[in-house]
Amino acid sequence: MSPSSLCCPRCGQVLAVSAPIGQAETICCPHCQTEFLARTATADSDQPGEIYEATLASETPPSCVAVRAIVLVAGVAVIALTAGGYWAYKCWTADVAPAVNPAQTDKSPPQAPADGPSNTPDQQQPIFATNPPPPDPADKVKGGVGLPGPPPIPPPPPVQLDPATAQEVIAEACQRLPGTWRTTAPYPITLTYHADGQVELTLQPSNAPPRQLRGRWQVREALNRFTAGVEWQIAGRTATLAVVLEPDGTIQHPIWGQTRVIPLFEKAK
Repeated sequence: MSPSSLCCPRCGQVLAVSAPIGQAETICCPHCQTEFLARTATADSDQPGEIYEATLASETPPSCVAVRAIVLVAGVAVIALTAGGYWAYKCWTADVAPAVNPAQTDKSPPQAPADGPSNTPDQQQPIFATNPPPPDPADKVKGGVGLPGPPPIPPPPPVQLDPATAQEVIAEACQRLPGTWRTTAPYPITLTYHADGQVELTLQPSNAPPRQLRGRWQVREALNRFTAGVEWQIAGRTATLAVVLEPDGTIQHPIWGQTRVIPLFEKAK
């Protein structure tokens, strides 16, 4: 090696020396960026001229330290970002995702709410506003005469009367019923009891022609203190009508063929 050059102790690159080196001088290798100390050798040498020796100033070059520091910081940042993203995802799923019952599997039926079972499409009740129920055939008299009017009045409950009281009710009915009775609800109706056992019923609805029925009548029994069971026979049919004898002289009388409608009749004078 010539006196005007030296060798890098790390990479072995031969470096040219342009000026004499003193006792100790720091030199940076342009090849590996390693700083090392160069100084005049003290040992004897067979070669003439100045002899230099070089030792490392530090075990790690500054460039390597900087690269390692950057890599370390980047790794810490990546780890921090990964941990923060995972923590944010867990918090979001805990607030948004619905709770799942671990005891309920995919094959198990859905559990009903605490307030009661909800209406499924098969359990939903019909909406009468859009799908009204069909008309009740019992709301029509034989012959197609409609009877709109007040809600039906339930028949009086049967009461066990002593024979004397029952005979009084039957006698009162036989005395009060003969005559002509009229009502305008739900439309004009005329009812005529004859003393010889004949009965006539005239219906005058507004949406149909008048209709008249004829038959026979007879008081059969006393249902309670104010109600008598009157038997009608019309066209081979027999039915017992519960006629209420009101204290004011009026009667509540069912209509033949439509016992759910019980108008209040007043006796014609």
